[in-house]
Amino acid sequence: DVLCTLQCGSVPSYWAQLSWPASTLAAWMNQLRNRWIQLRSCLNKEEFPSYWLGGFFNPGKFVRISVVEASQYHGWQLEGIGVSLQIKHSEIQDAKQ
Repeated sequence: DVLCTLQCGSVPSYWAQLSWPASTLAAWMNQLRNRWIQLRSCLNKEEFPSYWLGGFFNPGKFVRISVVEASQYHGWQLEGIGVSLQIKHSEIQDAKQ
């Protein structure tokens, strides 16, 4: 079943249940590659300079956990922390493609 699905260029249903949605096998593999590159980059650094939210399964929970972690690290009150999102022009162009 998996081999036939792969030969047809589709994502096997079991993989799709455990991961992210993708229209084709090529798109799924590209996302997997991007996630691997991001993870490898993060593991080679002591601090994360930025996050690729699409690389995590639940971005909302990830942001909340990051806020809690930062508040504990710096001794800040959670109520005083705000989160902002900046989308760069190059990211907008990439999304359109």
